[in-house]
Amino acid sequence: MGGIHGRLESGAYSIVISGGYEDTDRDFGHRILYSGSRGEIAPNRPQVAPLTNATLSLIKSCGTGNPVRVLRTSKCNSAWAPAAGIRYDGLYRVVEYDTRTDTTGKPYYQFVLVRIETQDPINRGRPNFQEMQDFRKVTGG
Repeated sequence: MGGIHGRLESGAYSIVISGGYEDTDRDFGHRILYSGSRGEIAPNRPQVAPLTNATLSLIKSCGTGNPVRVLRTSKCNSAWAPAAGIRYDGLYRVVEYDTRTDTTGKPYYQFVLVRIETQDPINRGRPNFQEMQDFRKVTGG
């Protein structure tokens, strides 16, 4: 399942940092390097980064400057990840993007998102003890 939600016409609404591309994504809290969809290696053909609807919506957001909601899951390998579940961490802007190649040779777009400064700080204390208990009740774990 992809971590980018958006529309071609208006751009990305949100991204989820879930550890899907740990080899290329980087989470610095207020600055995020986020990967678009990966390409497939096609023998005897030039390798190009795929322009999926999700990737195109982040490109559109870079052009419009519209904010993107960022959610982090406990599955991502980040000091900023919540202890359990998923947490909304505010609004970010896509400030730039470029094409890259991962360690297997697959091309992709990498986006730089920067947190909008006028927000309350990221609440790393969430989920709190009660919220974690409630989460376990809901998930059965």
